[in-house]
Amino acid sequence: MKRVLVTGAAGTIGIKTIKYLLSEGKYDVTALDIKNRKHYKTLKKYRKRIDIVYADANEREVIDALVKESNIIIHLAGTLPCYANISEDMMRNNEYNITKLIVDAIRKYNPDCYLVYSSSTNVYDEDDDVKSISSKIKGNCYYSKYKIKGEKYISKYLSNYTIARISYVLG
Repeated sequence: MKRVLVTGAAGTIGIKTIKYLLSEGKYDVTALDIKNRKHYKTLKKYRKRIDIVYADANEREVIDALVKESNIIIHLAGTLPCYANISEDMMRNNEYNITKLIVDAIRKYNPDCYLVYSSSTNVYDEDDDVKSISSKIKGNCYYSKYKIKGEKYISKYLSNYTIARISYVLG
């Protein structure tokens, strides 16, 4: 069985991803998310069928250990676009730094690991052109900036990846 790590596992897309993987019956799933009441309640019903790791994805030791044992990583952790402009530091930490940790761990410990990175259609402008990091972006500027930066880091250092630009949809 393939070992799949899902970051941001208790989120709307994360939990649907876990349900799908379990329905296929051919994956050992590890869920990673921060521990709070909502996430604990969401993941509790799956605890007998998956491994659950409650930790901050910014912890290098946690990411290194999980990447070493994974065949596939579905990276969904991060900040929702609606909260993106609260703080550039938050976006840098919750988007780019976590992505960089995962990519660096894959390169160092598990180069055959496949990464699925959830980006967003929010990185596009009205003309369907990818927004330049240096351009002035209306709305979710920090969100787009760090999603694009993450995409560029992935494409520079990995060969086994998919970037899924998902529309922002409330669950």
